[in-house]
Amino acid sequence: MHHSVHAEQFLMANANAHGEPGIRCVAVSSVPCGHCRQFLQEIRGAAEIQILVTSDEDPAFRPLASLLPNPFGPPDLLHKDAPLLLEPHDNELGALEATGVAVGGGGSCNGIRGGGLERRLREAAEGAARSSHAPYSGCAAGFAVADGGGRVYPGSYVESAAYNPSLGPAQAAMVACLAAGGGREGGGWGIVAAALVEKETAAVSHEGTARIFLEAVAPGAHLKVYRFRPSAAV
Repeated sequence: MHHSVHAEQFLMANANAHGEPGIRCVAVSSVPCGHCRQFLQEIRGAAEIQILVTSDEDPAFRPLASLLPNPFGPPDLLHKDAPLLLEPHDNELGALEATGVAVGGGGSCNGIRGGGLERRLREAAEGAARSSHAPYSGCAAGFAVADGGGRVYPGSYVESAAYNPSLGPAQAAMVACLAAGGGREGGGWGIVAAALVEKETAAVSHEGTARIFLEAVAPGAHLKVYRFRPSAAV
């Protein structure tokens, strides 16, 4: 259950991955749960996002504020000029360690040697980490998965002010994979290799969660973890 991705989270992760500057309207089959009402608060002007519930007897747009009248969110914890979700982020990671840590699967990204797949996975995960929305913990992280065709799908960690509704980078990468029509080749969901980028000194590590996730959906996948050290420590 912890790894579940709600429809609204899928929408926001996909919008974030494609550089959308905001969300004005959302049409859903059922009223957003409390988890998603909270997650939507990470967008600037969230109160004015219009929600349409298609299963209503008389569907009509209504502002998110009507579903969450007393919100807790970024304004309670961040400076008013801090970048929010769907706004440009450039997180400082520091310098990459000399080597990554390989976990599970075979070498050479499970036999896919062409096209520098391991390098592309690392670069994609690093880019996702730099653009991740993690203003509360400061634990920027990115994940990338590759399918049997060598296609790479990155995902950024997205934090919620309430912490629990946060979307992990592994889940965000799977959103990118599914949204792009991936996951059709190979065993499991078609994922054969993955890379995680996070800070060495991070209070929150996503490695354990990534291992559990991959064991469930792609047990043969080759995972490599890259940790960045603060520049002053290198």
